[in-house]
This record gives sequence, structure tokens and C-alpha cells, in this order.
Amino acid sequence: QYEFDYIFDSTKFTTAFRFQPTSYAEGVRRTTQAYQQ
Repeated sequence: QYEFDYIFDSTKFTTAFRFQPTSYAEGVRRTTQAYQQ
């Protein structure tokens, strides 16, 4: 498990489901806002 790098390619998933991943900065911003409410 720790001997090789783990490479993840989500191209097929994002194409099939028209999915756009949330950027790290946007995820942090939304999480922070949720905790402030």
C-alpha cells in the first residue's frame, strides 16, 4: 500500500456524470461558512 504512489484519474467519471470537483479553497470556504451558521 505504501510502496507506490497512488494516482487517481477521474476523467471517465467527470465525463459520464458531468461532475465538476470542488476546489480545495472553495471547500474550505464553504465548510467555514457552515460552521459559522
